[in-house]
Amino acid sequence: MQKRTKTWWESKTTRKYFFYFYLSLVLFTTLLPSKELKQSFTDGFIFNGADKIVHVLLFFFLAFFYDEALEQKIRSKTIVLIMIGLCTEVLQEKLNWGRSFEWNDLLADVLGALSYFFIKKIKA
Repeated sequence: MQKRTKTWWESKTTRKYFFYFYLSLVLFTTLLPSKELKQSFTDGFIFNGADKIVHVLLFFFLAFFYDEALEQKIRSKTIVLIMIGLCTEVLQEKLNWGRSFEWNDLLADVLGALSYFFIKKIKA
């Protein structure tokens, strides 16, 4: 009988690396000083509020990588993701890098994470 080899994504270690890398990317982009952000990113938005779509997508994929990487209950993962969103907003306010706490950004973060878990539950 032939042994089946694992694909690269089936490795728990690989999925953890992806999660931690993506988490670092999310933290980097959400905490980037506003002058750097405006010059490189936000000037290209097509409509006002498009950054909320970015927040939803960032946290949707953060929830995906988190779900794939670590064995925890969905409720625990949701709480952690909400806390990450809250912490990034608080840090934006406290670091004085030209960014500020925005409830709509936090709402978009939560919506992104909840959307992933909702779609996962529907597909199950």
